[in-house]
Amino acid sequence: MAHYAKIEANIVTDILVIDNFEVDGVEDIDAQENYLAERYPDDTFLKVSYNTYKNEHALGGTPLRGNYPGVGSIYDVDNDVFYDPQPYDSWTLNTDTWHWEPPVAMPVDNHVDDETDPEFFTSNFVYEWDEDNLQWVAAEKEYPDTALLDWYEE
Repeated sequence: MAHYAKIEANIVTDILVIDNFEVDGVEDIDAQENYLAERYPDDTFLKVSYNTYKNEHALGGTPLRGNYPGVGSIYDVDNDVFYDPQPYDSWTLNTDTWHWEPPVAMPVDNHVDDETDPEFFTSNFVYEWDEDNLQWVAAEKEYPDTALLDWYEE
């Protein structure tokens, strides 16, 4: 499947997933873009990679446009990349990864934010950013439905 971001005033307003158009078993990007141009002549679409995150390709390929965008992501025309809106005034955009970074690194003690990590369900708390005090604050974690936890442990 091919993924395209619909862009209006440099903001992603939609993501379209269309069938791959292939010629001799090779993805034909020109055919995909012609299809979109014919079907949506007044709209602007850019090809995006579902496997691109923090300007790296998860499968070892070439990253495409910095990040896979979501609705509301910003398209930087000059750098041909996507990134999310600034989450807090104090955070700065890392132009190597195209992700926002806090002025203070998040603590790593007893914190897991990856739902695929088994520790995710047993970590006691998560950290939230306190913009007024420019610091991370530990918050009690709300555990998921126990049925989900039981399923995950099997």
